[in-house]
Amino acid sequence: MAKKKGFEESKPKKPTVLEFEDTANAPAEWITINYKGKNPVLVYTVVPRAIVDILKISSANLFEDHIKWDFTGDNKMFYGIWRGRDNNDRWTDTWVRVVIQGVMEPDKTGWVTVYIKATIKTKYTYANFIQRNLWWIFNRWFYYKARRAYLDLAKDRAYMIRDEIRAALGILPEE
Repeated sequence: MAKKKGFEESKPKKPTVLEFEDTANAPAEWITINYKGKNPVLVYTVVPRAIVDILKISSANLFEDHIKWDFTGDNKMFYGIWRGRDNNDRWTDTWVRVVIQGVMEPDKTGWVTVYIKATIKTKYTYANFIQRNLWWIFNRWFYYKARRAYLDLAKDRAYMIRDEIRAALGILPEE
């Protein structure tokens, strides 16, 4: 059957997304822990548990993005990236990302560096320019305090994860 000119089937247009992302650790983007001592591999077991416990999320919202081990030489190198997502409300998610990198020597000593970053991501879907402008107004005038509270909570949680990792490694709190 021939189609008439001008009556082509059109696919429904996907809604466009307006996104806002804020780093909770500003002005420094990452919280850093440098450790040199006994059993640096202990961090490998502490990080996933700390993310799940502190964010109060299920293991389905914990993502192991990258895990590497190198046992070929005398020094055992390791690297890992974990992310945890907490759904604050229907528009905003809190993401905490932890990156570890270290080396363990044959005598079970070595070093590890831990990086922690917390962000909040807000997404609004819209279909036309009017909705987009209304979302901007909503975000600026009505939702700003809620996003600010989520940002402060994300920062607190990132520091709680830092404190739990430091406690597991036996690093005394800063005074």
